[in-house]
Amino acid sequence: MARLKKAVANLLNNSWHCIVGLNLILNGVVLTVSTRYFFWPPQPRFITDFLNDDIVGYTGILIGVGMIHWAYQEHGSYKMNRFLLASSSSFYTMLGLTELMHSIFAHPFTPRMEWCAISDLIMVLATLYMARESP
Repeated sequence: MARLKKAVANLLNNSWHCIVGLNLILNGVVLTVSTRYFFWPPQPRFITDFLNDDIVGYTGILIGVGMIHWAYQEHGSYKMNRFLLASSSSFYTMLGLTELMHSIFAHPFTPRMEWCAISDLIMVLATLYMARESP
């Protein structure tokens, strides 16, 4: 019971890491399940093939699990924290800018991604705030 209380206390002390980690996991699952999530740019084809590859979703899941695992630890590594925050910020930036480009350049009457882009770019700001405040 004491061990469970300690784990919950660690997770609550690092609640931003848990929130961002959960969001990364959910984004990663969506990207893994959706085989045609990205449809722009139409040419060259290898760009959309790469963006729709499962490895992009698995990367988000892996970073999210790492964030939650770091939050769970009592004395997490500072280097690992910095790596996870930089990775999550990069992942959100890539997603947000790609979705923003979909919104600007995609043909009318295609799925719009404005709100996805805005939410991902807000998560970039959250991870940058976390990087400033974290040890």
